[in-house]
Amino acid sequence: MRKVRVLAVVSDLHFGGGENRILNIASAIDRTRFDYQVATLYRPDAGMCSRLGDMREEFRRAGIPVTHLDLPRPRPTSRSRAAQVTSTSAVLAMTIWRLRALFEHMRPDAIDAHLQPAVLTAIPAALLARVPVALTLYHAEPLGFAHRSLAHACIRRASALVTDSYSSAETLATSSGRGWRQVYVVPNGVRLSPPSLPRRDTLAALGVPPSTRTVVAQIAGLVPSKGYDTLLDAAARFLPHHPDAVLLCVGYPREQTTYVDSLKRRARELGIGDQVRIVSWPGSIADVWGVVDVHVHASHYDSLPNAVIEGMSLGRPAVVTSTGGIPELVSHEHNGLVVEPRNATALADAVSRMLRDEHLRRRLGGAAKQEFDERCAPGVMTQALEKMFCQLAGSRPPRPFLGRAVP
Repeated sequence: MRKVRVLAVVSDLHFGGGENRILNIASAIDRTRFDYQVATLYRPDAGMCSRLGDMREEFRRAGIPVTHLDLPRPRPTSRSRAAQVTSTSAVLAMTIWRLRALFEHMRPDAIDAHLQPAVLTAIPAALLARVPVALTLYHAEPLGFAHRSLAHACIRRASALVTDSYSSAETLATSSGRGWRQVYVVPNGVRLSPPSLPRRDTLAALGVPPSTRTVVAQIAGLVPSKGYDTLLDAAARFLPHHPDAVLLCVGYPREQTTYVDSLKRRARELGIGDQVRIVSWPGSIADVWGVVDVHVHASHYDSLPNAVIEGMSLGRPAVVTSTGGIPELVSHEHNGLVVEPRNATALADAVSRMLRDEHLRRRLGGAAKQEFDERCAPGVMTQALEKMFCQLAGSRPPRPFLGRAVP
């Protein structure tokens, strides 16, 4: 029987939840039944790779075929808004043309398109090439930019809309005009490699004193929505009572490169600078997870973060906020502690409980690991997506709505 050919499309391979999702799909998919390959849109940018990380080597080590189109990326300019829209439209048109040619050359049975840049590129190209396309999104941001009406049209013409939580599904369905029952909810399935470094070496590389007994850590993009300001305010309440503990904030800044400096300054102002480390980690994130004793995720706004799932896969006890799809996976007092977003006092009290009560940490961590095995292991995610790909491969895609002759 011929394999089902699936081509995943993503803008870049920086460190992020969407990119990790593709890596885990490609690693766990049944290769006797599926030929799963990846295509990236934009040429690597040294500055962005330094700031956001680069996962290309991880894909290479995993033996996942990747085609790099190396296209120029749309960039804001100082020109007028009309000129910016014209310039961006020209880049998008070229990207659609190149993707269409790639699809017609590779002849995939389905396109697995990921994240916001795919809305105005992979979907139109798939429609022009007459290939069914599944779009994976976590937020409704793509509906708010300059090409808004076109974005709405593209999302409505996708063969399937995929997200990671029911909370995100409802938001996306409402924003896109699709009924939410037409949205597939498939939580991210993750599998971390074993740490490559011993704990003492990782702590040294992170600048954490070897005398540290307990590491409380948030692993997430260094952006305001992840709630780092609330976390620092909470840390000012619990760290003074635990002089042998360190708060570790690990991630890459996205757009606001000055945000990390402001967080470090805030830690010093709160008098906890010596017990806080805010860093990016260029190596395997499994090494960082290897030193984490208590996981905290203080998001103000989120879907179902990969970091929460990664921590559960390792049985790490966690304190999380009740935002987005997080409460769909983490139940208060069962497999974690759940607090309201932006509530530094509640966050501090929950982390303090974890630090004081080793039995609580073991109980919650064990329940988290069991929840992960049942709902979020890579095989669970991939089996759901395999069914969807087979359905798409056997379906007739809608007629293309772009590229028609103008009367």
